[in-house]
Amino acid sequence: MGECHYCFNCGRCRGETPPAVYARTCPACLFKNEAGSKACAKCGESLLMDPTRVYRKPSQRA
Repeated sequence: MGECHYCFNCGRCRGETPPAVYARTCPACLFKNEAGSKACAKCGESLLMDPTRVYRKPSQRA
């Protein structure tokens, strides 16, 4: 098993990196997109939620 982490998929420590998933709500502008979208219809941001990336609220972005 790898290093322990908290994943957004199951909320339990499994010691492995979960697969990336597509979110419906844009992490950049919080626009709710159609199911199955791969990019935000409002701002164009990718909807791919990669578990190895740290996501912050838009007000906290640099």
